[in-house]
Amino acid sequence: MTESGPTTSIEVKNDLLTRQECIDALTSVKQHVCSLFPFRTVQERENFVADIDRTLGAEELSMPVSVLVEKIRVVLSSLKNSHTKLRISGMSTSEEEQDMERLKPEALLQSEMLPNNIGYLKIDAWSSKKNDDGKDVGDLAEEALQRLRGAKAIIIDVRDNGGGDSSIASKVAGHFLNTETPFARILIRRGPTDLALDESVARVEPRAPFIDLPLVVLIGPKCLSSNEMFILILKDTGRATAIGQKTHGGSGNPQVSPLTLGAKKYELLVSTWLLKRMDGQELEGVGIRPDIAIETTPGVDAEGGADVVLDKAKEHINAIPQGVAEM
Repeated sequence: MTESGPTTSIEVKNDLLTRQECIDALTSVKQHVCSLFPFRTVQERENFVADIDRTLGAEELSMPVSVLVEKIRVVLSSLKNSHTKLRISGMSTSEEEQDMERLKPEALLQSEMLPNNIGYLKIDAWSSKKNDDGKDVGDLAEEALQRLRGAKAIIIDVRDNGGGDSSIASKVAGHFLNTETPFARILIRRGPTDLALDESVARVEPRAPFIDLPLVVLIGPKCLSSNEMFILILKDTGRATAIGQKTHGGSGNPQVSPLTLGAKKYELLVSTWLLKRMDGQELEGVGIRPDIAIETTPGVDAEGGADVVLDKAKEHINAIPQGVAEM
């Protein structure tokens, strides 16, 4: 989930920035981060400012764009926040995410009825992109869940889902809850010059029809951002059993500000909140541990098409007495 910030444009005619152009760019980055980022302490903010101020040496009269970009990225990485970064404009952080953005909603979702009457729904992104019928992946997921209503249990596989639109994730999760449910604490800066953090509680509304079936969610290290919110809604409320590996750990609702350096356009993303679970544990850099952990060995477990995590989910479901929903 991202917001657009004010435009920042430091434009030059070549890829070698003058000292003043470097200073202007670094000042812009510092101002945006210092006014938006949810620093936990005053010292953390002071450390960031000191690191930015040391980026340009006293004797440096110019610097290649690529060098300045790398130096800025190093300083931003010291904040240890997955949503605060500098990227080339219009590009996601990985080729895989770019591919996801280009795909139509239908390509992001797969559903089928597995043996023993187990419903399976795989969602690879909470994309807000709509198909020719005006439906997004959330709408298609709701239709798939309706087709699986005759199942004895549901498996939702979000292992390859790196996030997207949190409102779509919440909409789908709402079908498995029958009452308004708090699932996370959100901490946001009180103002651009005030480091105090105001806390609010994130809640999800129930959505008809209510699906009262045993539920398993498959998770792993690719799970991030809005997808982790989806997992929290179902796991931390006790509505679902999470099986797989620990998630990545990161949710920041970043604000995006354009930054032009040399011949390339960049985007500065700055997190605007900290997300904590209802028990007070931070999500960033920690992730969500599964209820049932399954360690996999890449290449080995994939031989013959084996999916040990999915197999464990089916085994878990088949052990549940008929007619019992896990709550």
